[in-house]
Amino acid sequence: MRSAYRSVMFYIGQKELEMQYKMNRIVAQCRQKCEVIQEKFTEKLEQVHAAYQKMAKRCQMMEREMENLSKDKPELQEKFAEKSRETTRKDWLVSAPETPGPREDIWPAKQAAPMAMEAGNRGAGAHSASGSGAGNPSMTLRNFILSPIKRPQLSRRPQMFT
Repeated sequence: MRSAYRSVMFYIGQKELEMQYKMNRIVAQCRQKCEVIQEKFTEKLEQVHAAYQKMAKRCQMMEREMENLSKDKPELQEKFAEKSRETTRKDWLVSAPETPGPREDIWPAKQAAPMAMEAGNRGAGAHSASGSGAGNPSMTLRNFILSPIKRPQLSRRPQMFT
């Protein structure tokens, strides 16, 4: 009986050792897998962190750029408004002599004034270097507007910001 008991106990001990060996091997494999997964996770986490830092820097740069642009915006708007006013004024000056009708009432003495001025100058015996009307600022402006200098053509595109 003792011999049978020792044999059974030995068999049970062998099975326990075998099970413990298998368990240790499985645990080791699981630890290896966990370490590999943890390494991959750490690598991905570092990539995400690097991407986050890169995006944070990019956001900061964009914020600085937005600040710079918003600082420049009023100045550019003012320059644009000035250019628009200047262009509108030039367009008006260019189109003023070409338009018949209501514009004639702005210069009521359109033809009579130059003749009168020339007659007045002839009477005094002196001619101005620019023609007639050198003493009259409105005539000088009128002569400047009507002078045959080369003018830019009116744009056929519609004015977007007038």
